[in-house]
Amino acid sequence: MQNIPPELRENPNVIDKAVKAELKPLIEQSDLKGMLHVHSNWSDGRDGIREIAIECKKLGYEYLAICDHSVSSGYANGLSDERVLEQFKEIDKLNEEGLGIHILKGLEADIKKDGSLDNSESILSQLDIVVASVHSNFNLSKKEMTKRLVYALMSPYTTILGHPTGRLLLVRKGYEVDIDEIIKVAADYGKIIEINSNPYRLDLSWENCIKAKEKGVKLAINPDSHRIETLGDVRYGVRAARKASIEKDDVINCLSYNDFMKEIVER
Repeated sequence: MQNIPPELRENPNVIDKAVKAELKPLIEQSDLKGMLHVHSNWSDGRDGIREIAIECKKLGYEYLAICDHSVSSGYANGLSDERVLEQFKEIDKLNEEGLGIHILKGLEADIKKDGSLDNSESILSQLDIVVASVHSNFNLSKKEMTKRLVYALMSPYTTILGHPTGRLLLVRKGYEVDIDEIIKVAADYGKIIEINSNPYRLDLSWENCIKAKEKGVKLAINPDSHRIETLGDVRYGVRAARKASIEKDDVINCLSYNDFMKEIVER
């Protein structure tokens, strides 16, 4: 019988898997190669893109996706199309400087009430990565919210579904949504689901990570960082992933930069 890592003590069927020698090595924080879903001072983050990139390089990452808020998030200084284009120029300049890390052009695009994504299609089509997230209209019925997220997952511009249930631990419950249907649609359309590592979110939950893995849905362990000190929050996402028997091959940002870019283009 295999040794059972302590994180798996609540995981169903773990004893049967251990007896059959079917347990595989769990993901480690050191397996992460890319830092995705990071906010800068272009929206509601504290630090500049250069400072974030330098810190990520020090932490050993190969690539970084700046995903500031979209235009509808006025409370978070969300970026208009014009400001997104200005940010592109800064990212291009920093990449040309050669900081030793690849900076990707991203956006955390609000999922509107009807399921469409924020900002124009002309902007969305130019981004390397789009994290689609709900930040408003939390009180829809379960049927309406599920339809909303399904529509967003069907968008050709969506790369990752961000904090998919919208929960804030100790603050609010997640909105009503059929998470099984969301995972199924993500699998059908080749979309990635986020494990948001903010300790108040941990969303997708570890229980739902098991469901995602069973359906073959790739996960992204993201910090949702708003200052460089919280880049390390990915450790909480890794811990949640380990409870769900997640391996490095299940997590998209464990890929090298070249493999990651190839993978998201193919999706």
